[in-house]
Amino acid sequence: MSDWLSDYLDWKADHPELDQASETEGDLAKALAAVRAATSRPTTEQ
Repeated sequence: MSDWLSDYLDWKADHPELDQASETEGDLAKALAAVRAATSRPTTEQ
C-alpha cells in the first residue's frame, strides 16, 4: 500500500464522524488532494 493511502486510512480511522456524513465525489477529491499535498513533501522517516 502506498504511503499516502496508508496515511489517509489512518487519518480516516481517527475521524469516525466523517463516515456518518454523506460523501460526494467533490468531497472525496478534495480529501484526496489534501492528503496528497500533506504527504508529497519529502520525509526523512524512511
